[in-house]
Amino acid sequence: MPKVAARASRLGSARSVLATSTGRCAAAGGPDLTLFTSKSVQQGSVIRRKRRDVERFVGMEVFLCEVERRGFRVAENGGQLLIFCNRAPLRWLTAPPPMSLKDIGPKSFEDFGTRPP
Repeated sequence: MPKVAARASRLGSARSVLATSTGRCAAAGGPDLTLFTSKSVQQGSVIRRKRRDVERFVGMEVFLCEVERRGFRVAENGGQLLIFCNRAPLRWLTAPPPMSLKDIGPKSFEDFGTRPP
């Protein structure tokens, strides 16, 4: 089986899932995302997929809709999606690198939706 076809079969097709304007999933016949039928998902593990592949074979909107429907969480780093296939809380063990004021940019009260007294 060609490499692209193998990835397509792992991710599945999601023609039966429509994302509504409220961000909730409306399934017509149930979702057909074979990504979520793997043994790792059933055991509550963490799986990794390329963002490009998810966008290409399923569509990011449909994918995120299904992740939300299942109560899972997704993190992205460097074009990779980490899918936490359980509902356990996430805890970072390291602090994020400090940001400089140049990276943050100027702030005003309007950014926070308030005005000074």
